[in-house]
Amino acid sequence: MITRARSTPSTKGSSKDLYDDEDEDDNGSVIDTDDDSEFEDLLSEDSERPQDYSRSPSDVYCSSALEDLVLRLLFFLMTEEFEDGQSKSALLVYFTGVLGLTPDGSGFRRPGNFTKKLSAFIYCARLVVVEVLLPRTGHDYVGYPARPRHGQLDKLSLVRREKMCLASQAPVGELLSLRAYGRALSQSDGASFRFNWVNNAQTLCWDDVSGNHARLAPTHYLRG
Repeated sequence: MITRARSTPSTKGSSKDLYDDEDEDDNGSVIDTDDDSEFEDLLSEDSERPQDYSRSPSDVYCSSALEDLVLRLLFFLMTEEFEDGQSKSALLVYFTGVLGLTPDGSGFRRPGNFTKKLSAFIYCARLVVVEVLLPRTGHDYVGYPARPRHGQLDKLSLVRREKMCLASQAPVGELLSLRAYGRALSQSDGASFRFNWVNNAQTLCWDDVSGNHARLAPTHYLRG
């Protein structure tokens, strides 16, 4: 029977290896300690270094002041009183008149298209008035306090009756009148699109689409 001889570990040189291991551990502990100290130094330097904020308090204050001034300007435009009862004296009425022109300036928009723009303008005007009278947080730069806990409807109604209702001497009243008139015209204006005859009444065309394009459309989509 073959047996493998069990060798006994030699103690020769073991003390040297042990001391070498201890030296390596000591060196490693020294290196780790140096790394930790350097890391702590970096942390202390970062904490002592002033933080670079993207916006300083002065910038924030200037931005808030500018927003308050814009709000005050919009409120003035939305509630500007007519001179001698003439709506043409208000700047906002002139601006809405420009919106009634076609993009090339050669004509006027149809009533059905113009009333949509008036509705959007009236909605924005109401938001501006509500923000001025009943803001959640006050606008200190222009002197608009935050909304009270009670009596909010009474405070809003004072301005609404004078500036926001139909036939009031303010731009919003004129816009409401124009929208009502445009809706009445749009009912008798017919369809919102019209067909035209081109090429000596041989081709029916709508916008840039002719009858030939409509006939070739199924073939085009099937090939695609």
